[in-house]
Amino acid sequence: MPENDDAAAHVKTCQFSDEYLAMGFAWTGDPDCPSPLCIVCGEKLANSAMVPAKLKRHLATKRHDVAHKDKQYFERSLSLNKNKQLRLRMQIKALQSMKYLVCRPA
Repeated sequence: MPENDDAAAHVKTCQFSDEYLAMGFAWTGDPDCPSPLCIVCGEKLANSAMVPAKLKRHLATKRHDVAHKDKQYFERSLSLNKNKQLRLRMQIKALQSMKYLVCRPA
């Protein structure tokens, strides 16, 4: 039984590098064990995939149309995605308050 505890304690987690942004990836989840997030398609990969070869392979096989883009392209895409998420949250909040006003008893 102690062998399993030792194995669990020695699980290696990859850390996010800013260089991965140039490959089209941001990170999501726990900062201690981040998961790569494809900026283009939004797919969340396992932490074990956070190595340059696997990130490049994802773009080459699934998003070959943007695999050759530069870091500035992915920075703009990430910024646009964050803006879209913020607007969506604001719209949801507004709809929830409208729902409260419509459903409130007189």
